[in-house]
Amino acid sequence: MAQKNDFTAFVHVHLNRFGNAIDIGVLIKGRNFLHTVSWKTNIAHRTGVEMGGGRVSTVLKNRARTHAVVMSAEAAATVHHDPARVASAGIVIVSAKEARSLAADPDYTAVTLADIEPNRLRRIVTGFGVPFEFDVIGLCAQDHGVPPRDVSHLDYRHRLFAETLDQSPFPHALVYPADQVPETFNRLRCMARTAKKIPAKEIFVMDSGMAAIQGACCDPLCRGLERFMVLDIATSHTVGAAILAGEIAGFFEYHTHDITAEKLDRLLPALPGGGLDHAKILDEGGHGAYSRRQFDYRENEITIATGPRRERHSANPHRSKPWHWNRSRPPSSAAGTSVTST
Repeated sequence: MAQKNDFTAFVHVHLNRFGNAIDIGVLIKGRNFLHTVSWKTNIAHRTGVEMGGGRVSTVLKNRARTHAVVMSAEAAATVHHDPARVASAGIVIVSAKEARSLAADPDYTAVTLADIEPNRLRRIVTGFGVPFEFDVIGLCAQDHGVPPRDVSHLDYRHRLFAETLDQSPFPHALVYPADQVPETFNRLRCMARTAKKIPAKEIFVMDSGMAAIQGACCDPLCRGLERFMVLDIATSHTVGAAILAGEIAGFFEYHTHDITAEKLDRLLPALPGGGLDHAKILDEGGHGAYSRRQFDYRENEITIATGPRRERHSANPHRSKPWHWNRSRPPSSAAGTSVTST
């Protein structure tokens, strides 16, 4: 059992990496797909479920300008949740049954969309000589939710989190068992459904931003602290959170491409005191700000920085509160800053 538990923990880390860096998997697949359909086939065809879109959506739209691109209705959500927007890009949406029938047509290249690839994971795990079975699987990915028509997806995602935290102000309140994922989180629901092909006693899914906050809260440096902050600078989104007595006191969220070190030096001191304006952050293209409890930034005991792009924003040497770098070698360029690797 000890060997199984140890390996389960190892695989869990890799699943989290797939979740936190889902777009990387899509980019690789997108590049391969682009090369394949550009030079070896005439028409592209997609089946599957919603997955992280990004670059692969761009590839599909570009391909639709010169060839027929056909997608099942469920897979089309990868491009956009509004079918009219998908159709406007020249992509034809058909039923799952029609999509399956086209898979046998030699004029089509059939590709199945999914964030989780059970067969690939099986080959990896069994390659270590370990049985492909788990006690618990934890998955996370970015999910904006499916907003009602004419509702901003930026504000909608923020409202989903705020409504949950108003009832239970802890990051783990946004962890969902595979069979209890809210309907609006379609991508997470698709991941949970695909993951059921993996033999496991329990499966849980969570939005990657809140998963980063939850993970950072478990850092040994935070143990016993009353007031601290978390900063997750991820591939596409950046989330900052103020933690008070174990509760999320407030948070903000931006797109990472809009984040600079100077902006963080404005956002972080204002966050714990409730000094960020939700509407202003929306106007700047972010997802907004939330505040339910406050404390003075000068009382902040530590800031835990995590996320694959955190080293891009090494601590300002004039900053009064140093960042501590979570689970990674600290950047050698962060001159004048006290950093800790855990």
